[in-house]
Amino acid sequence: MFTGETNELRLGLRGVIDDGAVFYLNGVEVLRLNMPATNITYATLSTVNVGLPGLTGPLLIPTGSLQIGLNTL
Repeated sequence: MFTGETNELRLGLRGVIDDGAVFYLNGVEVLRLNMPATNITYATLSTVNVGLPGLTGPLLIPTGSLQIGLNTL
């Protein structure tokens, strides 16, 4: 539960990425990895082909999309 205090707040994300990913925080895109700079649909292909998925991160996510209360990534 986010209370609104952002002093020295940092959001980090680690994940297993296979080729590409786009992350949204409260419906706002906050991070794009290996994806084209176009609108993304279920059929959008990544810009690279990774042989095996691997652990990525920590990736810093901007805190500007946080809202008071519950947040959805």
